[in-house]
Parts: sequence; C-alpha cells; structure tokens
Amino acid sequence: MQFVADLSHLTQMMQFIRDRAHSYSIPDAVIGKIELAAEEAIVNIISYAYRDISSKDKQIMIHCTKREDGAFEVSVRDGGIPFNPLKFESEVDMHKPLNERKIGGLGIYLMEQLMDEVSYFRDEEENVLRLIKYL
Repeated sequence: MQFVADLSHLTQMMQFIRDRAHSYSIPDAVIGKIELAAEEAIVNIISYAYRDISSKDKQIMIHCTKREDGAFEVSVRDGGIPFNPLKFESEVDMHKPLNERKIGGLGIYLMEQLMDEVSYFRDEEENVLRLIKYL
C-alpha cells in the first residue's frame, strides 16, 4: 500500500501493518515488536530520505506478507536518497549510562534486536528495507 511520507500519516501506516499482522493471526506481543521496528524504519525514512525532495514526490510503499517459511515480512520502499542504514554498524553501548551515550544509532540497534532479519537493497531508484520476524 502506498502512503504519503509524512509524519501525519504515520498512524495510518502503523494501522496497516497491524491489520495485516492480525490477518495472519500473529500474537499481539509479536505484533508489538514488528510495529516498533517498522515505526523506527518509517520515521527515519520520513526524517532523512526525503530532505530535499518536494512533498508531492514523498511516497512510502509498505508491503506485508506471511512467507512460505512462515515468517512475517514487512517491506518498506522509498524513492528518497540512497541510504543503507545497515552499512553503519550500530555503535550503541548499552552498558554506558544514558547521559554518556552518543545521540542516534539506537533505531538500527532496535530494529536488529526486535526482528530476526533486517536487510536492505537498492532496486533501481528505490531503497528497500525488509524486516522479517519468524513465527
């Protein structure tokens, strides 16, 4: 499903993901993890991928499916600037006190902790981020 890449549409995007997960009878506790990871990815896309692009061209395509292997996959596509968030190793040191940690980087860490697989690829002019949760 296609959405306008704007924070005012975030609730609709998250509801779409939640509804798709419920349609596959995924437990609420697992849906919560999927939602948190997906929300982090989507907010990053809205905040960074479309910085210098006019609002009419800011689109996010979200596809959710249950794969043959039983995993639930959320695929998020955007036409923003090419950016592989997984290229940058998460430098989050969870042992440091909060006030001593660097700002940023926690989102990628969260996605990787909450999901079983996170992958990125560039498909022509689009970024594609895949979030996979084994059920």
